[in-house]
Amino acid sequence: FFQPFAIILVVVLFLLTYHTPTFNIISFAATLYLIQKIFTYLESGQNALQSINELLPYARNIALFKRNLDVHRESTEGDVPFVFTRDLVFKEVSFSYNGNKPILIGINFSMRAGETVGLIGPSGAGKTSIADLLLRLFKPNTGALLVDGVPSESIALTEWRERIGYVSQDVFLLNSSIEDNIRFYNHRLSKEDIETAAKQANIYDFIQGLPEGFQTITGDRGVMLSGGQRQRIALARALAGKP
Repeated sequence: FFQPFAIILVVVLFLLTYHTPTFNIISFAATLYLIQKIFTYLESGQNALQSINELLPYARNIALFKRNLDVHRESTEGDVPFVFTRDLVFKEVSFSYNGNKPILIGINFSMRAGETVGLIGPSGAGKTSIADLLLRLFKPNTGALLVDGVPSESIALTEWRERIGYVSQDVFLLNSSIEDNIRFYNHRLSKEDIETAAKQANIYDFIQGLPEGFQTITGDRGVMLSGGQRQRIALARALAGKP
């Protein structure tokens, strides 16, 4: 409405002042110029406000995301060393996602050092949730995880995860070399550590048979490799850290 309103205002001013003795065409022209500048600034301000209104939802989303980061920030507290010589115990562990339908209710079991354990059950029984709790990606709603009698919260999160090797069902590979995929940002690993892990995962001979060896690019998500080869690289990645 700015431009039509400006035209109407100019016409009204002209009609009111034209017949007055003090009417001066130069003064009127200067007035028109000032009116034009005023409405230009008003339009500019309107456009700026509109831009701000369009960006406000994005700003609110960023603020909400930052608040969620603070609320769900992982705690790295704990100074007890990780020692696993006897058993790892789930003691009266209950868990649910966001307080909704319970996934685990009062779970009690132990895994002895050196023992191989399989978790069997239908989809939704909580097998992956137990793995997530072992990785400390989530905390139990009630109960505790004990390693040789020490609560998991007493052990620093970084040290805890360094002691665990995890190979997920869905293998994720970088669009990089086989060596980079096994190293996976762990710069403390030597070339010998990577080769040893590849031998343990039974993929060393395959890698050595490639024209570029460990420098062979796997492609996006490992598209250049078969499913089994991707899994063995992921297994080598888990073993390389000597969990």
